[in-house]
Amino acid sequence: MTTLDTRPTQGYFMVPAQGSPSQDGHILGGSQSIAGAVSPNSGKPLLQLAQINTADRRLELETANFAALPLLYSWTCDIHRSLFTYRVEPDRIELLSFQDGQTYTDFPYENYPDAFAPVPMNLTPVGAKDRRATDDEPQHQLGGTPTLVQDAEQGLKCPRCAGAMPLFASIANDSGTPPGFTDNPYVQVVYHLCRECWVLTCYNMCD
Repeated sequence: MTTLDTRPTQGYFMVPAQGSPSQDGHILGGSQSIAGAVSPNSGKPLLQLAQINTADRRLELETANFAALPLLYSWTCDIHRSLFTYRVEPDRIELLSFQDGQTYTDFPYENYPDAFAPVPMNLTPVGAKDRRATDDEPQHQLGGTPTLVQDAEQGLKCPRCAGAMPLFASIANDSGTPPGFTDNPYVQVVYHLCRECWVLTCYNMCD
């Protein structure tokens, strides 16, 4: 069995904060208006699944020259059909590779929102007793080896520096309100990150 390259190696579940704002500074969902963070297929802002506070030293993001790392995606166009790669800069997003194609008005479900309400999130360490069986629902997790419904991409290389891109995050369906990001509890979006170039490659998987 191939060991999955992850960073940080310690995993953390993202859980809703009991108060607002989050003491850890992470957000699930929320709207974004970052320059360049637009789907070339639809012309709409990319969907923000989460916004990660780079000051949280547990996540080994402290060399970033921006305050928040946006985890972006698109379910309402063909970007979701292939690997999606983008670079985060202090004031913009640069799209590096994506799937050209059509847009959708009824996928993943009717009246799909342009953005989800922001939910303040904290991190809680994943312990051995928290390991879930493969038939359990995925959870939001940063770092570590998350429960994945399919095999993760292996050996991804950064398109800018050719360096390794360890798995960084897995965002599950739960958006804070039903029906969630996809209306399917066994769908997740996985992010790999190059910390030298701040390039992310992401893709979805489902059971």
